[in-house]
Amino acid sequence: SVGEALRLTKNDPNVTNNTQRRLVFFIGDPALKLPRAEPEIIVTKINDEDISTTNQELQALSAAKIEGYVADSQGAILSGYSGILTATIFDKNNQRSTLGNDGTRENNELIIMDFEAMGEVIFRGQASVENGTFEINFIVPRDIIIPVGNGKISLYSKTENQLKDQRGHNFDIKIGGVNLDAPVDNTGPTIQLFMNDESFVSRAKCSSEVKSWICISNFSITFAHEYVEITMSQKVLLDEKEVNIILHRLACQLIEKHNDFSNTILVGLQPRGRHLADRLTQVLESDYNIADLQVGYLDITFYRDDFRRSEKVLEASATEMNFVVEGKKVVFIDDVLYTGRSIRAALTAIQSYGRPKYIELLILIDRRFSRHLPIQPDYRGRQVDAIDDEKVIVNWKETQGEDNVYLIKQ
Repeated sequence: SVGEALRLTKNDPNVTNNTQRRLVFFIGDPALKLPRAEPEIIVTKINDEDISTTNQELQALSAAKIEGYVADSQGAILSGYSGILTATIFDKNNQRSTLGNDGTRENNELIIMDFEAMGEVIFRGQASVENGTFEINFIVPRDIIIPVGNGKISLYSKTENQLKDQRGHNFDIKIGGVNLDAPVDNTGPTIQLFMNDESFVSRAKCSSEVKSWICISNFSITFAHEYVEITMSQKVLLDEKEVNIILHRLACQLIEKHNDFSNTILVGLQPRGRHLADRLTQVLESDYNIADLQVGYLDITFYRDDFRRSEKVLEASATEMNFVVEGKKVVFIDDVLYTGRSIRAALTAIQSYGRPKYIELLILIDRRFSRHLPIQPDYRGRQVDAIDDEKVIVNWKETQGEDNVYLIKQ
């Protein structure tokens, strides 16, 4: 744990006599452990030569090929392993000194302390791991430190079909020198930016003036038609793994409060709350064996306070409430809580089906600083601070093909 690591460090003979050991404290749970990937990722070859015996040096402007494999606890290759590996290669460590600009003196002389800093990153990239093996190819940049010395390879890999990750490192790599026979490179990069490709966010808004794409070739710009103007930026708030974790947490919170749900009704607010209600129902039934859940879907269109007050035509969805809520515990479910006006409309709409014992609110995303009415959720997945020109987009596999949440700046 973090606390145990600090204790062992302070008790280390090399540290105990240093008065500065008292300057480091740990505040928090001493049993807290850092998430660490499993070992081991092993580097076997550099430029087709065994890394343990090669005399090759990664010189500036030279081509480099690094090979290796993902191993089990016994060091054997995991032949069925497939995933994505991220590699970071560091130059040699640097010997540096403090500037003494804090004015601290001893015997009337500035205290200057020497220390060793990690070298600069000379490569960072990804490669596919297939049947446990991987290969990385890159060109060593010309701005490395010229004297030859040991660099560092840091490796991290995760599988595509399971939530597993591995780690590894190597200090045997030699970096330094210059490849005087490196070919002259006078060709710039070719970059193409396309609309409607896989990186374009589903349901995101762009300027109506987007007409085609930009092709950037060899540092010159060619416009396919006239121009492209994109008026949005995106940020991932939740990925598929985080959405799944939040769904299970919300399900457990509901179970803690409502036990077997015998007197509870889950009501998804149409249209977007329906998908969250369906997913929560699926989790409760399949993972926690909650049977005979009562789930309904409530449309609030005709109860909104902007109905017939806006030029935009409001499209109603179907209400599916095949029961009365008289004396029942009701949980409203919606994806995003913004101004609170939709919830106010739902409180009015539900009265057509009886007088509930009480009503709770479950929300996936709570935009807490955007409220127009004094309405707060009882269960929330994630709290988000967003300004008015930002929009939260919730995608579901059933409709958009992916589970994630984006923050879009329009």
